[in-house]
Amino acid sequence: MEISHMISDGILTLAGLYVFFKYLLKLNLTHTVLWESFVLSVTCAALFGCIRFAGYKQAENASVFFQHMAITVGAVGIVAASWALVTNCTLSKTICYVLLTAGFLVFAISDGFNIPVILKFTPLISMPLVALAGIYGLFKGKTKAGAWLLGGVACMALASFSGSLIKSPSVNIDIYHYLLDLGLVCFGLSTEHHLKSRY
Repeated sequence: MEISHMISDGILTLAGLYVFFKYLLKLNLTHTVLWESFVLSVTCAALFGCIRFAGYKQAENASVFFQHMAITVGAVGIVAASWALVTNCTLSKTICYVLLTAGFLVFAISDGFNIPVILKFTPLISMPLVALAGIYGLFKGKTKAGAWLLGGVACMALASFSGSLIKSPSVNIDIYHYLLDLGLVCFGLSTEHHLKSRY
């Protein structure tokens, strides 16, 4: 049992659930689905990570599965949702499903054919696109949404590079989880003034 990692992953799980129920569930249904493709994938990865750190090693495969989902399907979803947010655009169900299908194809190719380079480079493409959406929002009057998007990207970037900044692997894991917490909350807050009916 690795208690500190279990706690940090547990907090990440709770943060993901909080963001989902507090912010995302109140959005237009298609936007909720796009956001949750990332947020709930991270949340599920954290939940199974928590179980794994509690001593159930079998949960590690499930955690890795959802990590890969977040990096691929979630990446497509969060890019689309971010741009829809700052452009005040309501995406149709067809567009939503096409985007998520594309994400699942990336996931299937990456995991099915064991191509880890996809997992390495997808965040390097998706997060800058979300950052650009944030910058666009700042210049188009969506100041709060843009600022929170940029905050979320900054937290995700720091989490990704925390290993090179913190030499202790044990401490790095917890810092990584806490930075992801902050990132998820920032993304949730970006949608706060864009709440609409789900139907």
